[in-house]
Amino acid sequence: MASRAPSAPARHHLSGQRRPSAELTSAPDPDIRLVEDRSLVTLSGTQGRPDGFDLAGSAAAVDTLVKTAGGSVIADLSDQIGVLVVHASSPTFTSVLEASSLIDSVGQDFGVKMYAGDAPEPSSDPMEPLLTLPASRR
Repeated sequence: MASRAPSAPARHHLSGQRRPSAELTSAPDPDIRLVEDRSLVTLSGTQGRPDGFDLAGSAAAVDTLVKTAGGSVIADLSDQIGVLVVHASSPTFTSVLEASSLIDSVGQDFGVKMYAGDAPEPSSDPMEPLLTLPASRR
């Protein structure tokens, strides 16, 4: 029996789940909307600590890369899960970031309608501290 050549390893989300193929994610869904000029950036690294993410590079290098590509960080979850929420209107933003070994992937942010009709009033969660960006990352 002839052996098959091994296939390329599948890329995985931070959760360890295999990413869905484009054909599964390309169908329009009326409850999902893309958020204009906002991207989710997953950083290269490992979930090495029980309480955090170890970047493949330095935070300063990632900041410089994002700013050089025309973006600004609006939420920084790099220490927890290796993700940045970035505002960027440059048409080359995604390609510039994806060319770097510091970045695992870049995708457009999206919103999901969770409730039909009237949604419940938003409220703060006293058990979860608010994310505050240092002035240097705004």
